[in-house]
Amino acid sequence: MPVVKAFVKWGKERFEVDVNSDESPDVLKAQLFALTQVVPERQKIMLKGKAINDTWPKVPFKDKMTFLLMGSIGAVVNASSEKVTFMEDLKDTEMIGASNLPPGLPNHGNTCYLNAAVQCMARVPELSKALKVYSMTSAAPAADTGNALVKSTSNVMEQLDSAKDSTLLQHAILDMVMKLRAVNPQFAEMGQGGYSQQDADEAWGQLMTTLRSSLPSATGAATHGNSFIDQLFGIKFKVTLTCNDNPEEPKDVKNEDGLQLQCPITKDIGYLMAGLKHGLSGTITKNSPSLDRDALYTKTSTIDRLPGYVCVKFLRFYFKERDQVQCKVGKNVKFPLNLDLIDLVTPELSEKLRPARNAFEARRSEEIEAEVLQKKGDAKGTEAAVEYEPYSFPDDPDSNNSGYYELVAVLTHKGRSSSSGHYVGWGKTASGQWACFDDDTVTAVKEEEVLKLSGEAGADWHNAYMLVYASKKLPKKSAAAVPMEVDGTEAS
Repeated sequence: MPVVKAFVKWGKERFEVDVNSDESPDVLKAQLFALTQVVPERQKIMLKGKAINDTWPKVPFKDKMTFLLMGSIGAVVNASSEKVTFMEDLKDTEMIGASNLPPGLPNHGNTCYLNAAVQCMARVPELSKALKVYSMTSAAPAADTGNALVKSTSNVMEQLDSAKDSTLLQHAILDMVMKLRAVNPQFAEMGQGGYSQQDADEAWGQLMTTLRSSLPSATGAATHGNSFIDQLFGIKFKVTLTCNDNPEEPKDVKNEDGLQLQCPITKDIGYLMAGLKHGLSGTITKNSPSLDRDALYTKTSTIDRLPGYVCVKFLRFYFKERDQVQCKVGKNVKFPLNLDLIDLVTPELSEKLRPARNAFEARRSEEIEAEVLQKKGDAKGTEAAVEYEPYSFPDDPDSNNSGYYELVAVLTHKGRSSSSGHYVGWGKTASGQWACFDDDTVTAVKEEEVLKLSGEAGADWHNAYMLVYASKKLPKKSAAAVPMEVDGTEAS
């Protein structure tokens, strides 16, 4: 009986936890940290008079058994020392606070898929803020596994934002792994030697689904969906179905919702925009009311609502029936740092986007003129804190009002199958510097290196699997000139 329902008594409080005797006691310590905020270094856990350290005592496990926890809330204080420590001597997990780069996340046994997804998610500050508010105000029961995962995600984001204590961050991400496995047992599948590798896109999707059901939309927002996730990531499509077998049949027009755009990869697609256009059209078979039989229909979609953040998934994996394995398409599909989605929207939305787009173009013209004057010595640049115009429509919070986006995160896969290989997150930091988040190793990279993730090095190198684009912001006129690139067009 490796997994039991147990109780933990801590002072006057009592908690119910799942304890797996096949796992290290560190997993239990991580759960208790999430419940009590007592860091593992301060925890003293007793079971039937025996202290639990690195291994379990030789006591039979059974349901309703009780552990005793002793320890107070607070960070571990190390003895003071005058010894000078050099950056080169620090471990990866001790680099927090000693580097301008954000912290990495430790791998707890084939959890690179989650680490990469979380680092991409951390590039969305609005989501981190919403999670923090939810964590402080939610009254959902602790036994609710979905609520537990949301709060655990919030804790990880908070630790990433503060970037102060590597120990707290390590235990926070371990707790998130456990909460994810509790919500969806798929992520607890075992393989040879431990937990199996999982698909990072499926982990991202599970997180989005759980957050979607928990985070409410902005107060008073009569907008897209009832969740903050719909508000921030939700895309509204206008779908038209045309019967190929009977052109006289009236077209069927309806609305559909989604949280990402998909980019199919075929031999003819070498650029992201070409793939997105291809992904919005296709054929389906369904019952025809005019023919009273199944018929072939052409399905055409256009975007009727753009979100503040657009997620793009490259369809790099397919199932090979003969070998019963997921295979990868390593084709080079180039993507831009700046993306313009005007060609994918409905005529109605295109008209709504026009004012903001005109403002971007006018500002760019002003910047070009200012640059010319500076070169002539007729004007001098001034430095000031940059403020931005709203990027959303007034009646639709966290939407996009221009169609312009900039790349802020890339999730890559290295290897031949989604259930093997290695996942890495790449993100744009608050300072504008790009970084590679390879589990707990974080390194600065250039934009040129990010663009090479398109697949030009083949399937055995890092290939872009998912992209996250943020709405491009227009600096206010009173702010210092900020160079803008609004042309996201590409050859198709």
